[in-house]
Amino acid sequence: MGNAKEEAADLVSRTPDGGWGWMVAGGCAIMLFLLPLLTLCFSILFSGFLLDHEATSATTAWIFNAHTLLWNLMGPFAGPLTKELGFRKLCLIGGVMAAISVFICAFSSSTTYLLVFFSFAGLFGGLTCKPCYLIIPLYFDKRRGMANAILMAGMCTGQFVAPPCIRYLLKHYGFTGATIIVSSILLNCCVGASFFHPVEWHLKPAVPSIGKSASAPILHESVAKMKQSEETRSLIDEREEEGELILSEKQMPLTPKAVLRARVNRRTSESSNVSSIAISMVDLSSVAHQPDDDADGNERSDKLEAKLADPSSGEPSLVARVIRSLITDLGILKCHRAQIIAFGGLFLINGYLNFMMVFPFAVQAAGYTLEDAAWCVSITGVCNFIARLAASVLSDYSWFNMQLMYVVGAVIIAASTGVFSFLTNLTLMKVTLAFWSLGIGINISLYPLVMARVMGVHNMPAIFGTQSLVVGLGYVVIGPLIGYVRDVSGSYSVSMWVMSAEVWLCVLLWCFMPHAIARDRKRDEAKEEEAENANVL
Repeated sequence: MGNAKEEAADLVSRTPDGGWGWMVAGGCAIMLFLLPLLTLCFSILFSGFLLDHEATSATTAWIFNAHTLLWNLMGPFAGPLTKELGFRKLCLIGGVMAAISVFICAFSSSTTYLLVFFSFAGLFGGLTCKPCYLIIPLYFDKRRGMANAILMAGMCTGQFVAPPCIRYLLKHYGFTGATIIVSSILLNCCVGASFFHPVEWHLKPAVPSIGKSASAPILHESVAKMKQSEETRSLIDEREEEGELILSEKQMPLTPKAVLRARVNRRTSESSNVSSIAISMVDLSSVAHQPDDDADGNERSDKLEAKLADPSSGEPSLVARVIRSLITDLGILKCHRAQIIAFGGLFLINGYLNFMMVFPFAVQAAGYTLEDAAWCVSITGVCNFIARLAASVLSDYSWFNMQLMYVVGAVIIAASTGVFSFLTNLTLMKVTLAFWSLGIGINISLYPLVMARVMGVHNMPAIFGTQSLVVGLGYVVIGPLIGYVRDVSGSYSVSMWVMSAEVWLCVLLWCFMPHAIARDRKRDEAKEEEAENANVL
């Protein structure tokens, strides 16, 4: 195990770190420009409809939190589904279905009707947007911060451009017309998803790093074997006729093991998108350490050959594979770092998104117009954009402390949420919202980068999916509770205090992160020592 890691570390990263990766980042920006506006502009698009139907704060909270719940519940399924369907196919399906769901919302006749179909929009929106955070680390390594800045720029641009546009549509076309137009605009997500090529198409060749001469022969042999496997795969014409593999006449004689390896390689490349780091480790280290004269190799090959030739031989279904992968990913919560990331994210994201939902209503309750509320949302979008762009670009520099700035962003969010609850002057509200959105921009732009830094890129799908599941469940437990607090107290200020307290809990949890990292490192070292002792015995 240790040798494989060392040999994998000897390889220069195969991550594209540019090239077509910039098109992928642009596609992510397009999708995050469009779909999140359903959440960010919820109060602008639906406030008139909800007020006309005399919806309570609890009902409004249920509609909003059901949408965000299903959005986040798609996180745990994003990794397994992209392995099965690929990034492009999954995002195309999700984008079309999200647009259809919003189109149906245009004909809502009750709050229950809106609750159901706006929730479906959240489900398919999450299915489309969540993979964006997973595909960026596959295409970028050293320039990941810049790629993340492009992604965040798309989301923030939508936040400050969409509110005035939606307000204009509502004014001239009414609720139904505006919602239909918004649903048609969402179909442009398919344009962004079309850029999602399999990362294998753009990987750099694996090259041994300088200064590791001792392992060079192994690595050169591994590269040679990998190239030979690629040539073998290109010569095979795979057709199933009476359970046998038919080879073209020009094909040179192949051993059963070579045929099987080429067949598995082809099926793997067509059905899944694998991390560039994983490819470097699997393609090279597995070939290097797999002896050709393995006594059990032929037996395993025969079993796998039979399973490929006979699909009914017990191969798990798509649903079974996804569920099994999901359960495996949830095991990451045994890690103390993962617990802080997941539950800290629950308190922070639940607090700031519910504040995003509530403050336009609070502005109108203070005697100002819906147009004033829309401009407040746009101000938050502009400041959010500036902060996200700056934080993402700076994160590429070694002197920039991402973890510290992530916590600073959370402190700004918590403090400004509490201050806003005491304000009645519109100008002061706008200033406070500007600071609040700066905190959001710093915190949220660094969130995926901090996850990758703290947990490692190889754990990114697992921690991202688990965190999304925990956050989603928080919307059901905490989100509606905030609405009930507003109804019982009759004050938006009291509910904002609850939101501020949530974010402060996130800050408190992250104060224990150094201790969690030390404990996890100690546990990992103990496991490695036990494994070494077992090997010796």
